[in-house]
Amino acid sequence: MRFDNRWLESFLEAEQAQSCLVVEDPRVRESLRHYLRSGKVVCPAAGVYARTEHWECLNDRQRSLHTMRALQRLHPDWVFCRDSAAVAWGLPLSFDRMREVHVATSPENRSRSTRGVRRHVVANVACEVVDGLRVTSLPLTVFDCMRSMDFGHALSVADAALHSGVVSRRDLAKTFQERGKHRTGARKALRTLLYADGRSESAGESLARAKMIELGFALPELQVELPNPIDPVHSYRVDFLWLREDGSYAIGEFDGFVKYSDEAVRGGRSALRVLADERQRESRLSVYGMPIVRFTYGDVMDAAGFSRLLKGFGIPQSDSIAEKESKLAAGRAVSAQVFTLISLDGFRFPQRRCS
Repeated sequence: MRFDNRWLESFLEAEQAQSCLVVEDPRVRESLRHYLRSGKVVCPAAGVYARTEHWECLNDRQRSLHTMRALQRLHPDWVFCRDSAAVAWGLPLSFDRMREVHVATSPENRSRSTRGVRRHVVANVACEVVDGLRVTSLPLTVFDCMRSMDFGHALSVADAALHSGVVSRRDLAKTFQERGKHRTGARKALRTLLYADGRSESAGESLARAKMIELGFALPELQVELPNPIDPVHSYRVDFLWLREDGSYAIGEFDGFVKYSDEAVRGGRSALRVLADERQRESRLSVYGMPIVRFTYGDVMDAAGFSRLLKGFGIPQSDSIAEKESKLAAGRAVSAQVFTLISLDGFRFPQRRCS
């Protein structure tokens, strides 16, 4: 079944705007029913439509944004909150959290949730406009997401917010304390914020650090720059750097596959070129005589395997620290502990080894 030219032009125009097609008139919507029945069109929320062919080419983040842009046109007064606001702010989320649209509603006007749209009561909501979308402020968005997440994913959201430079730790803590009274997960969110570090550059790095904390491993220094031994004017930045108990150092690198699969991240390079550049980088870093431990998302999610991997490279670990961390996480106090052998003040990179 082919699209009527009028409908095809409308869909293409919406796609150009990175939005779903908005159809406000119920009588006009009726004319789309045969496209829905045939599978040519999807309807992610009431009144918004997309060509299935186009929809299936989008990832979950893009689908969420397409839907939100269309709904914003349908409902100009709506304010997106929670996971939907996080998508607009560019915060890292698991894809399953992007499949519903979240909208704020006031205590006085408790609108009901509908198909594809979940309503949340938010008192005194103040919105900001991000890429044309009305959303809750970044501190409130971070708070609402973190209090419903596990430690690793909550830490990745806090890290990303700080890394953006839009908010400070003080901004976030103030909002958490003001909004946290009698709110589920508020203590957990505030405690996780104590571990947040804006130097983390990806959700994968944050998840890895969270797992290190839970397993009792010494925290590494983040994003350390080591001079390129062939071209000292430039430097290589490593994700993690540990000082081990014998005084030697070890490098940690999180391998996210996005740098091979995402054209924007590759910066015009082919996947093979990216891989070749990575191998050259690693060979240059070997001059410093430090072992490099590489791990993926899958490695991090396998706690026992990740523990064996880090221990195999001599990364300091303490079972008593892990036990204390578990008790702190389960307790009511907002407190955290930092276990590291590296002084965060005045860190110096090791001298490179020469033969």
